[in-house]
Amino acid sequence: MLQTNKSSLFGDVRRGSLVDVASVGDEAGCPRSQALLGADVLGSRRGVAGIPSGHHMHRKSDLDDAVENPSPSPVVQPNDEDPAEWLDAKLLATEQYAEVEESYLETSIPGTTADGASVLDKPLDRRSLHEIIATTNSSAEAWDAYEMLLSLPRDGAGAGLPIPFRYMHRLAHLLVATKPRTRALFLRLLSVLSHLHQWGGRVRLWQWNALIDCAGKGWRKTRVEDFKSALDVYHDMISRSAPGSAFSENEFAQSSDGQSAVGEFAEPDIFTYTTLVNIAGRTLNQATLRHATTMLNASGLSPNRITHLSLIRYFTRARQLSGVRATLSKMKEQGFEIGLDGFNACIWAYGRNGRLEVASTIYRVLRHNLLPETNTGEDDINAAIEYLYASEDITIPETLTPNAVTGLYAIDFRAQRYPHPT
Repeated sequence: MLQTNKSSLFGDVRRGSLVDVASVGDEAGCPRSQALLGADVLGSRRGVAGIPSGHHMHRKSDLDDAVENPSPSPVVQPNDEDPAEWLDAKLLATEQYAEVEESYLETSIPGTTADGASVLDKPLDRRSLHEIIATTNSSAEAWDAYEMLLSLPRDGAGAGLPIPFRYMHRLAHLLVATKPRTRALFLRLLSVLSHLHQWGGRVRLWQWNALIDCAGKGWRKTRVEDFKSALDVYHDMISRSAPGSAFSENEFAQSSDGQSAVGEFAEPDIFTYTTLVNIAGRTLNQATLRHATTMLNASGLSPNRITHLSLIRYFTRARQLSGVRATLSKMKEQGFEIGLDGFNACIWAYGRNGRLEVASTIYRVLRHNLLPETNTGEDDINAAIEYLYASEDITIPETLTPNAVTGLYAIDFRAQRYPHPT
């Protein structure tokens, strides 16, 4: 039986490690990948003014080489994307967003008037626009109100803030909760957080983490360049620069009085590094993933459950079942529950890599927990449970039952097993 981690799965800071990918080979007998862990690809450990030791800037040449001379990626069919973005949804739901104050989550009022028209269709003053941001649940409507506020003339020379901080934080929350991640969403969140920093407000850690996540997404296929964009945001955070400063010398790098804007130091946490590992894994580029995992190792933080799940996703798409097995073993060793999302990922991993009997057996045991099988004999449910333990060292708790994502994966691997006749 798997050992349950008694402490918060997302707040655990015990010393642990990720799978040493240097020991992982693919299932087709190809040469083992280069070490993704333990290699110092950060170059000389240069100190940066105002940054505590342990935080290092990345060596540009390492990622530049990956962009200019990318190593061959595993062959991935167009339908190899997982049916549900289980990992991204899990990242969004973690405790890193629990820091959002309740005042930003006030009960909303409809954004329409009695005749059904949008409240933004009528002339509005500054106070009315503030109210829209404070009460709407629509990120698009709040963004429109934000743009209108920016276009309004200031009430006297330098009188008050253009937009009070509480409304900026509320808008940031609405944008962070928006799915899917798009390029437009990233640019909107960047604008809000850049202005917040420029006007002397504090960009909170969960906002930095969300901006890093948005910077690495927005396109159907994640590229090495997308990881570099996420890394640029990370460097803005640890150097106390305005969000977006690393991209170019822009207007947000200056404060409202024309001086260089320097914010409070935001200490990266495990969610920061997990987000970077997730983005790096989505590129399917080994050098990029090596860079992200080395950053995590250098931070001294222990990986959390989601960090391990992000590696399962990478190993699945890289056709390396040995990496999936090693990650599951590492999770058990560190006391993390695999969880339903983890077992769903296993169904996807084994099914996508040709081990359909394992994928179908995991699904069968989960279904048995919901609708118990009563048949006995050579191929009964007890035999299935024993098969999983003996062949893959997988034990599924009796309390776990399938959800909609489990069903999607089951349909997917059954379609592979029983293709429609042509």
